[in-house]
Amino acid sequence: MLLEELIDISKLNVLKPAIGRVLISEPFMDDEHFSRSVIYLCEHNANESYGFILNQVLSATLSELINEIDNKEFSVCYGGPVSSDSLFYFHNLGDKIINSKKIAKNLWTGGDFHQLVDLINNHQIDSSNIRFFLGYSGWSKDQLIKEIADNTWIVSEYDSNKVISLNDNLWQAILSDKGGKYKVVSNCPKDPTSN
Repeated sequence: MLLEELIDISKLNVLKPAIGRVLISEPFMDDEHFSRSVIYLCEHNANESYGFILNQVLSATLSELINEIDNKEFSVCYGGPVSSDSLFYFHNLGDKIINSKKIAKNLWTGGDFHQLVDLINNHQIDSSNIRFFLGYSGWSKDQLIKEIADNTWIVSEYDSNKVISLNDNLWQAILSDKGGKYKVVSNCPKDPTSN
C-alpha cells in the first residue's frame, strides 16, 4: 500500500501535489537548500517527484557557466541539491526545441541543447522564453507525501505562464496572495528572534 493511501492528504485539508503545482516551504524551515523556497513540480507520481526552485537566482549568468554562449542576458537559478553540477531548463518554446517534453500548458522542459545554444547566440529567443537551473529538487517514493503530512510544504496552484519570470520575493508574494493565516505568515522574519 502506498504511503499516499495511508496518509489521506484530503483529511489534512491540504491540496495534493501534482505536476504544475508549487511547493512553498513552511516559514521557519531551517534548511540550507529549501529555506523560503518555492518549487515548481514537473513530475509527481507513485515512485518519484521532482521540480525546480523558482526563487533562488545565482550570481553567475549562463554565459559565465557555458563557454559556447555569448549572450549575457540569461540568469541561472539554483534548482535544488540533486545533480547541482548539471544544467536544466524549462521554456515556453514548445516544439521549436527538438525533443522537449511538455509538462504543463505553455511549458516544456529539456530538449536539444546544441540547438538551444544556437537559438540563444542568434538572439532568436530571450529570457522571457526560457529559465535555467543548476540542479533540481527530488523526492523518492512516498518522501514528498510524508513531508507534506509533516507540514514541511504548503501545496498551491500556480500559473505555468509565470514560471519563466524571475521573482526573488516569490515566496512572500504567493503566501500573501493566499490571504488569511498565510498572509500573516508571509511577513514573519526569517529569524523569529530578530522580531
